[in-house]
Amino acid sequence: MKQIWILSHYAAGPSYGSALRDWSLARYLQKQGYEVKIFASSFVHNTALNFCGEKQRFAEKDVDGVFFVFVRTGSYVDSGRKRIKNFLEYYVRVLLAGGRYGRPDLIVAAMPSPFACVAAAQLAGRYRVPWIMSVVDLWPESIVTYADYSKYNPLIIGLYQLEKWLYKKADAIVFTWEGAYDYIKDRGWDRAVPKKKCFYINIGVDLNDFYKNREAFHIEDPDLEDETAFKVMYCGSIRTANDIDTVVDCAKELGKRGYEKKIRFLIYGDGPDRAVLEEKCRREGIGNVLFKGFIQKNYIPFAVSKSDLNLLNLKPSSTQRYGNSSNKLFEYFAAGNPVLANIDEGQYPIITKYGCGMVLKDRSVKAYSDAVEAFYHMDQEQRAQYRANALKAAALFDTERLNRRFERIIDRLLGRSEPETAEAWQETKPETETCSPQELRSLQKVTLYLAEYFVEFCREHGLMCYVCGGGCIGAARHQGFIPWDDDLDFFMPRRDYDRLWALWHTHADRRFAISRPMRRRLDHNQYTTVRDRRTTMIKPYQADLDIVHGVGLDIFPLDGLPDSRVKRLTQMGWACLHSLLTTGQIPKRHGRAAAACSRLILKLCSAEWLRTALWQRAEKEMSKYSIESCRYITELCAGPGYMRNRYPKELFASAAWMAFEDTKLPVPVGYDAYLRIAFGDYMELPPEEKRVAQHEAVKVDLEHGCRRYKGIYYDVNTHN
Repeated sequence: MKQIWILSHYAAGPSYGSALRDWSLARYLQKQGYEVKIFASSFVHNTALNFCGEKQRFAEKDVDGVFFVFVRTGSYVDSGRKRIKNFLEYYVRVLLAGGRYGRPDLIVAAMPSPFACVAAAQLAGRYRVPWIMSVVDLWPESIVTYADYSKYNPLIIGLYQLEKWLYKKADAIVFTWEGAYDYIKDRGWDRAVPKKKCFYINIGVDLNDFYKNREAFHIEDPDLEDETAFKVMYCGSIRTANDIDTVVDCAKELGKRGYEKKIRFLIYGDGPDRAVLEEKCRREGIGNVLFKGFIQKNYIPFAVSKSDLNLLNLKPSSTQRYGNSSNKLFEYFAAGNPVLANIDEGQYPIITKYGCGMVLKDRSVKAYSDAVEAFYHMDQEQRAQYRANALKAAALFDTERLNRRFERIIDRLLGRSEPETAEAWQETKPETETCSPQELRSLQKVTLYLAEYFVEFCREHGLMCYVCGGGCIGAARHQGFIPWDDDLDFFMPRRDYDRLWALWHTHADRRFAISRPMRRRLDHNQYTTVRDRRTTMIKPYQADLDIVHGVGLDIFPLDGLPDSRVKRLTQMGWACLHSLLTTGQIPKRHGRAAAACSRLILKLCSAEWLRTALWQRAEKEMSKYSIESCRYITELCAGPGYMRNRYPKELFASAAWMAFEDTKLPVPVGYDAYLRIAFGDYMELPPEEKRVAQHEAVKVDLEHGCRRYKGIYYDVNTHN
């Protein structure tokens, strides 16, 4: 079992809300079979708690299922000498602690503590293992920005040099800002720190924990339950950097406008500025601001879900132009409420990109007050749209998804994955684009136009096809697209599926391209795809390929399923081999043994001629049972989960035409039984937070073909 050490000065677990990213990553890696230890400071930041007594050097503790080693450090109140002493104590004692817990296979070190990263570099050198630097705060850039230190201060110059040295020494660097490499270039370090070892993985939110805590941890507070007031909420530290003074002034201005009882500001959190601002409210008679104090992390989901508008407030800083990685932002998204921010999103927006709220360029109190007033008067339809967009964005930034990316980087450094595979590319690409409801509707129209052409082509040439999967559910449940989905898939009997290839090349309109696994042309799919050349839709797992990246239809073959159990298992084995060799994707959810075996097969079959010969043999063996000679049929190219489905062939004996949007499309004549076998009770809507599109894209352009984006969004020679 591989052992991973995480050196995180501030980690303390979910009860204290400190460095949760590292605790979440550790918990995820444990589920994947790693042994993980977190080495943290015994003093919990922003509290009076110290896990170590006076005579204890170390304290071992299980924190919500993760093994912690707390290294004894002194307590502090502010950022003075005691805090520096705390840093140095951690550095020295974590090096000593390393000798007590065996030998790691990889080390992760979390910035903003530079001394944790220095310790990681030294421990990695001692044990000759790789290490990853996880950067959640730019030190010393944030000190220069928020603490008014000159960048020419000798101490700051020394910290910059230390930062550069750490970036050079790290085997991989994970930044929480999309534009972090711009920072590297701005510092003039791009030659010393190559882009290929820099990755973007934001902080995100654990949706499973968020919704679970929202149900389990309630706050008894009449102000939260007051339906007569419009609740504007801020959660976080109350200090200079968060500019809560502007929030108080905004509340005062709205009171003057007659909204004192209609709009109420709830401030959750604590910090050095709280007492000053409370005194200001008392002195100036500002009655619509309520300071609620610190609440534990578990209670935040309930609180933010009760608000009508959430605030993301920060003073201007030079670091904002590199992106946004605020913890609270993603919790706001998960709550489904609009966000009002006064930050500069620059080239790397999140709030405006996903349509989750408003970002103010004018930082004046008047502009802030006007924006809050606008949200107060907003109609229900627009608020519902903000809610849908926020939930969709939260799904994209779910920590389960982000931790999978981090694991891919770990696997690469440990030599456990092939960097050239589609999966590796997908897991380390930046966040994919989402689309507004209007854009989604436009995408659906393009997809439907392509589907109508495809269906008519099949009818003209005597080919059987049926809408399947989500499209078939949409036809039965919505008489059209599932409202939050954007694609259509089709089934074809294997005989017609094979004929389609030759007929398309001879008779199809040149506006539409067709692709399937070929001897020298793999597109990371194991099935056929038809694409519209006049559009662009670049999927993340295909962004390394020079192919036609257009809006497409996926076409899956149906194959005969033999009665013999041995023959069925053999057929499934050939199908799994075909999937592995044509897609290059290592299975993630079918056990570590399957993943290890897949890696070995890909390594042994690295020669193109061997890989091609094997997948062609696999395709021949898995499809040799004709539908006519079998009682059941199955789908072998839709993934291991669907290979187990066994459908009576009578369900697909013919096509039934069902209303779909403003046209009709063919579905299996036994569509109800098919859908129940494949999806269970398909007529029941999923939970609201799950109603998000499952098909992502790096770039979507419905007006132009993909060639203009070559070298920019696809076929780019980079791993970042």
